[in-house]
Amino acid sequence: MKTAVMFPGPSSHIAGALSPLLREGTQHVETLLRKVDAVSIRQGWGLVSPLLTEPAKGQVASEHPGHLWLGYFATSLALFEKLRESGVPLDVLLGHSGGEFTALTAAGWLDAGDAAHLLALRYDAVLRSELPASGMTALEAPLRRVEHLCGVVDAGSLTIAVDNGPAQVVVSGFTQALEQLERVALAAGVKAHRLGIPSAYHNPLLAGAARDLTAATADITISRGAGRVYSPQLGRDISAPDDVRELIAATLITPVRFRTALRDLYDEGVRVFVECGAKQVLTDLATAGIAPDVKCVPLLPSRLAAEQVARQVSGLSELLGEGASQALAGGGTGVRTVPGERPVPGAPADTEPVRSTGGEATAADETEPVSGDPGPSSGSSGEQEPPAPAPDPRPAPAPAPASAPAGDGVGHPESELREMVRQGLVRALDLPPEVIEDDSELTADLGVSSLNQTLVFVELLNQLGLPNPEGG
Repeated sequence: MKTAVMFPGPSSHIAGALSPLLREGTQHVETLLRKVDAVSIRQGWGLVSPLLTEPAKGQVASEHPGHLWLGYFATSLALFEKLRESGVPLDVLLGHSGGEFTALTAAGWLDAGDAAHLLALRYDAVLRSELPASGMTALEAPLRRVEHLCGVVDAGSLTIAVDNGPAQVVVSGFTQALEQLERVALAAGVKAHRLGIPSAYHNPLLAGAARDLTAATADITISRGAGRVYSPQLGRDISAPDDVRELIAATLITPVRFRTALRDLYDEGVRVFVECGAKQVLTDLATAGIAPDVKCVPLLPSRLAAEQVARQVSGLSELLGEGASQALAGGGTGVRTVPGERPVPGAPADTEPVRSTGGEATAADETEPVSGDPGPSSGSSGEQEPPAPAPDPRPAPAPAPASAPAGDGVGHPESELREMVRQGLVRALDLPPEVIEDDSELTADLGVSSLNQTLVFVELLNQLGLPNPEGG
């Protein structure tokens, strides 16, 4: 059973997530953070490591968007170090967008300091390009349908930037063209979300920035790596330093063919995909877009899991060793290697939106939807209508009929209702009841996808005999 390690691109870090690794005395992690901090200070962005090592409470938001770039990079490499130390057999590494350079670093093609500098220069090249108003829009439709919608708009700036899977394709282009695309998609019944990314990444519009990046990184040292790296942007393995140079030159203008990469590796016999990054951005793409027998393991799906990384790695070792049959008990497309941490097949990625300029789409940024399409709830309350879930192969529980008698749930004390919600989450996630506190954030703290939030909400409606809420 072959194993692939996936490295996500830019997304929000999980505050304090690396603190447990530092307590274990991982020298390589400390060295990595010093290199990343040195690059960030040279850029004038300030330290990155406190965002990853200090407790979440009391932290302030990142002052510079560049922290998002270096934060995800450091987090992924620190988690990979735990995999390396464990001796887990790993057959191939692949990254998503900027995560490709994390994969190259993990395999030894790039030094961590040089790779962090490359990512900073990549960000700067886009910022200096002074491209007219542009961005990226995610559409919940397969590639061919999105291509058809772009053809209807017939705007030269629009291009397929990221093909994540059958339920999500990202298009980049000038803002005016994206607005037209979103209106056409809305009329066609396709959900479209503008990502919080103020530039058209993976688009020939950034050809000038790509040339600047190539020139600025000409002196970066490239070694011959020791591990196999598959590039979704090049569509092949990295086999020589010239391939790395080619990727650097193409990184801003070439589409991310992530769906094709996953399928290619599956056809080679890869059945276990491990996500080395904060949250479970790529896990959901892999479970939804390949085949039912794929097993996916996110090492750090939530803040709650930060203390359990070592156990997650241990569970992965059992999965790939003699204990595989026990670890796989229950089957399905997700692997539960640690109690309470189970990926949900087909769930949309629970990422936080990019907060300011210079970010890039990793998978399914849950940002503000296009006007006319009700967006997902961002809080932990179940009082609003839940977001529409992505297609899922499992049968969902039947919703309460609209004619169900209203008022049966009236009169329950608040404490009883809170306990019903808690028990619903316990059943859905196999979490110990004591970890679900009244102020727990469902997404950030517990890693509950919007799909599971919806299923729990419908279950509670049925339990209380309440009708479905009206739209909006």
